[in-house]
Amino acid sequence: MEKGKSINKEWDENNLSIYIYDCINLENNIKMMNEINENVNSFKSKENNKVNFSPQDEFLEEFINSIKLFGNFYINTFKLKECPPSINEKRKFKVTGKNQNILTKTGTDSYYAGTICEKELDKSIIEHKWKIKILKSNSKNIMVGVSSIDFDINASNYNTCGWYIYLYNSNLYYGPPHKYSGKNLNLSKVNDEIIVLMNMKKRTLKFIINNEDKGDSYTDIPLDKPLFPAVLLLNQHDSVEITEC
Repeated sequence: MEKGKSINKEWDENNLSIYIYDCINLENNIKMMNEINENVNSFKSKENNKVNFSPQDEFLEEFINSIKLFGNFYINTFKLKECPPSINEKRKFKVTGKNQNILTKTGTDSYYAGTICEKELDKSIIEHKWKIKILKSNSKNIMVGVSSIDFDINASNYNTCGWYIYLYNSNLYYGPPHKYSGKNLNLSKVNDEIIVLMNMKKRTLKFIINNEDKGDSYTDIPLDKPLFPAVLLLNQHDSVEITEC
């Protein structure tokens, strides 16, 4: 209804009251919306204003528990431990990459240099899966697998601590207490990407090369000590990247 417009005399008082009420209500709503817009614009103009969300703990816990009914969820960026200053210059390596997940040997000697990830494999997660991508290698004198907390960061004890596949000939190298014999996986070639799967429930370790699952390479891996993804490089300038997949 427009203000000042004549009203049909046939309308009764009830209809007239309803239309007048609707008009007043509409004007009030418009006024309220204008006030809200002014407040929003005033809020936006103040640079220091920030909106914070603080979830209530009891509802957040209930939400997380409902998700866990479908399985565990986790984030693992496989950040690698950096080379300590005490390591001899000839055996040094460097860790680079956006997520500190690229390992390159810079030392010049013919000994392995290696490292483990900073975060141990969570025992509550049934299976961990990560990928090793070879960025540069002359002869693929590279070992990938898992190691316990006893891993020596200069890699001098790779044959007594850890469970690895040697990418040069796909033989397996391992540490105590289990006495595995060397097992050549009979590959026609070693490819540029290796997927590693560690099953914490079955305590098995397997490698997938060129999208071909080679089965469990290791069984009954002890979990009495923390386990970490591990990489070892022999030749200078060899470089690999470890990522989740």
